[in-house]
Amino acid sequence: MLEVIDEGHGMPAQYSVESALDGPRVLGVGLRGMEERMRQLGGALELISSARGTTVVASVPLEVPAITAGTSS
Repeated sequence: MLEVIDEGHGMPAQYSVESALDGPRVLGVGLRGMEERMRQLGGALELISSARGTTVVASVPLEVPAITAGTSS
């Protein structure tokens, strides 16, 4: 998980990841591209904004290899 936090003025509610994907390209292709990359990796992108700032959370599942019994190194 990667979390980027700023302490600016925040973003208006209509500027969510969903609106960036479905609505007009108000925010350009940045969030749209980031969300698509996360989806390709099986992850997710979350945008949280308030008057105290904005947080972008990118999470990708970690694949843990299965341990096979009886395998020698």
